Amino acid sequence: MHQLLIVEDSPTQAELLRCTVEEAGFSVLVARDAETALELLDRHTVDLVISDIVMPGISGYDLCRQIKSSVEHGQIPVMLLSTLNEPMDIIRGLESGADNFLTKPYKPEQVVARTRMILQNRSLRTRSAVFGVEISFLGRTFTITSEKEQILDLLISTFEDTVQANRELQRHRAELAAAKIKLEEYARALEGRVTLSEEKFRGFLTASPDAVIVVDESMKIVLASERIEPLFGYTPDELVGQPFAKLIDMAAAPIPGGPEMCGTRKDGSTFPIETTQSAHNTPDGAVVITAVRDVTERLQMEEQLRHAHRIDAMGQLTGGLAHDFNNLLGVIIGNLDVIAARKVPGIETFVENALEAADRGATLVKQLLAFARKQPLQPERISVQERSLKTVSLLESVLGGKIKIQHSVDTETKEIIADRSQLEAALLNLAVNARDAMPSGGTLTIECTNVTLDEDYATTRVDVAPGEYVMIAVSDTGIGMPSETQAKVFEPFFTTKGANGTGLGLSQVFGFAKQSGGHVSVYSEVGIGSTFRLYLPPAGSDTAVVAEPRTAAPLNGDHVKETILVVDDNDAMREVAALQLHTLGYDVIVADSPSDALEVLRSPRNVDLLLTDIVMPGQLDGRELALRARELRPQLSVLFTSGFTESTLAASISADFAGHILSKPYRQIDLAKRLRDLLNSVEQL
Repeated sequence: MHQLLIVEDSPTQAELLRCTVEEAGFSVLVARDAETALELLDRHTVDLVISDIVMPGISGYDLCRQIKSSVEHGQIPVMLLSTLNEPMDIIRGLESGADNFLTKPYKPEQVVARTRMILQNRSLRTRSAVFGVEISFLGRTFTITSEKEQILDLLISTFEDTVQANRELQRHRAELAAAKIKLEEYARALEGRVTLSEEKFRGFLTASPDAVIVVDESMKIVLASERIEPLFGYTPDELVGQPFAKLIDMAAAPIPGGPEMCGTRKDGSTFPIETTQSAHNTPDGAVVITAVRDVTERLQMEEQLRHAHRIDAMGQLTGGLAHDFNNLLGVIIGNLDVIAARKVPGIETFVENALEAADRGATLVKQLLAFARKQPLQPERISVQERSLKTVSLLESVLGGKIKIQHSVDTETKEIIADRSQLEAALLNLAVNARDAMPSGGTLTIECTNVTLDEDYATTRVDVAPGEYVMIAVSDTGIGMPSETQAKVFEPFFTTKGANGTGLGLSQVFGFAKQSGGHVSVYSEVGIGSTFRLYLPPAGSDTAVVAEPRTAAPLNGDHVKETILVVDDNDAMREVAALQLHTLGYDVIVADSPSDALEVLRSPRNVDLLLTDIVMPGQLDGRELALRARELRPQLSVLFTSGFTESTLAASISADFAGHILSKPYRQIDLAKRLRDLLNSVEQL
């Protein structure tokens, strides 16, 4: 009978190994550390050593090395138990002279089969001397004496990774080459359109969608198009004679991780741009024409597209893994149930622990399937009003006394078609996350209403179809999240809770929304709170039913042209609001801070309505700005905007401005109606 020595510091693992090999007919010695193992080797005849790698004191590598270098025990084969998480695991094992590896987790039959194979090979193999192959890996030199098969496995896996990386490199090169061709074609087309005729040239400047700058040989600006002002903040006349570097520093090194080139506005802020240049000879000397385009929106869309592709790739990967794990777990749980039914004395605890672990694994697989949009759904018609009321009742017992729950449901909210249990799980996940974001207590708000996501909203998000939706918003007054956290919050296994979180709660909400034909978004401000909005298609729609054409937004009409003061610290939101208001026929004054807005209000300039964001950096926010504005101009109308929902902010707004809140994102028709209502109410006074 062959005698084996098991070296394992985990009592549970050591006992499982001992039972496995003893049932196969082997005699077993057990050591909890390498020192004890060496002592047992001196006192007993051992045919095979099975050792874990990570142990207190002497590691499995060092134990293997000592055994192989010993005159008395050098012929004893050694099998290492490894997770093989890193390529270096194999290299170190081969360097130490290990005869074989067994990857964790392993099945009992694998242990027995591998053990018999090693012992059989030992009887066929004669080792008069140790011959090795010297290799260099990661800057170190190793002497390898182990089996060819394991070296071959390592080479194959490494080669597969290299081939995949090379394919990605070739694809990126092809994309860059195509982009270069398009850019060159655009530059040639632009150059071909320029004529020496001043009249035609100025017509081109006016018609060009890009800002065009003409500089002389000394790089001084001699001409600029009208598009310069909305882009850089200067009028064309202001720039004549100014150095080109005042707008664009072509010699500046790009910021790591940022755009390759930036433009500088009049207020000192920068924004990403792309340029196309061409040189021309004129009777007055050589000039260089530069076309400048703001690529902020394009870069944002590209980042959203990359994020969507990354999420989709993760979904495909996790879906495939979940499918395979489900099969494995089915086998594991089935066999454990059979063993448990036989009630074999002495192993009941082991079986119970294993079944509990398998059940936890099955729960994780369900969450993976939810993110991958492959979970089995049982859609049914659901009244959001009734379901949200039941959820509130459940949450009151789950969230604890420190959390105040507010519930707001529009009585006109439509029914939806969704899986009831998955909807409840999604709302519970959002509520638990909100609770964790309020360790000292706070307010949780649940809102339900009908909304329309229009083309403007959908075009800024790569995974949203325009149409009618039922919105369920879950808001908290917690610690909030920075933008980099918001960008990753729906990715699987991403968590801010450390060891207390699995990182699958919000990814499950994301997967449920997408599989149900909906959409989920997050808006958060650090130190103020977060709002998660779940958009689900109403009953009777296939996914998201495209919205019926709405009546045009009410223009200023016969009214005296009114002036709106727009205040928002976000450049993009401020520009969009100004553009919408111009389209509606209003005069617009923009300010990027409350202090600048107050300067405007102290001046004699006419202002009929203040349209301001609520959350802004600095000592003054939108609420304080509104109060001071009313002190300066008592009859001034005020309309607030915010990424938080209206009922979340209502409690913090002065009673004088009750109901004067427009939640982002909003449609132009909604903005127009709110403005007209407020302005008309002032006219009637």
